Amino acid sequence: KTQKKGIVYYTHNELDPVIAQTARDVLMRSVNGHSIVSVSLKPVQLGKNIVLEREKGYETYLRQILAGLEASDADWVFMAEHDCIYPPEAFSFFPVKRDRYYYNTNVVKVRYDDGHVVSYDNCLQVSGLCAHRELLIQHYKKRIERFHEDGDRYDRRIGYEPGMRPTSRGGIDDF
Repeated sequence: KTQKKGIVYYTHNELDPVIAQTARDVLMRSVNGHSIVSVSLKPVQLGKNIVLEREKGYETYLRQILAGLEASDADWVFMAEHDCIYPPEAFSFFPVKRDRYYYNTNVVKVRYDDGHVVSYDNCLQVSGLCAHRELLIQHYKKRIERFHEDGDRYDRRIGYEPGMRPTSRGGIDDF
């Protein structure tokens, strides 16, 4: 069976409109035919759009990602954030292990106001995450459960990115 790749894009719709539209336009030129599920707090014209009627916040962020993962029909999913520019090469990677999180660690950040540029060689962020969709669904369901167990607040001990903290150090899982 051919393994299908897809993209889950998420936004709170509060980004500068010029940045948001530029990022979406570049994403559409870079997807290499992969499906896109976008999850937003207001409608956007990008792939299959799901609108969550929620207030911006950490739980909403988690629920947006989970909704996009559950709506995707891809086997492998790349996460895409609303303020990132993704070249076509970002989606050409093909993971091999279903029990691993993969990160595109080559990141360049540009400050919009003045064009200041910084690059990183080992930047691990959700915006560069790729993994098997079922592994991500399992992870984000556990993360939402943990959020509620922790009194509906983000606990820094678990980390932000999947796979960055083992359960022995407060993480969600050991993948």
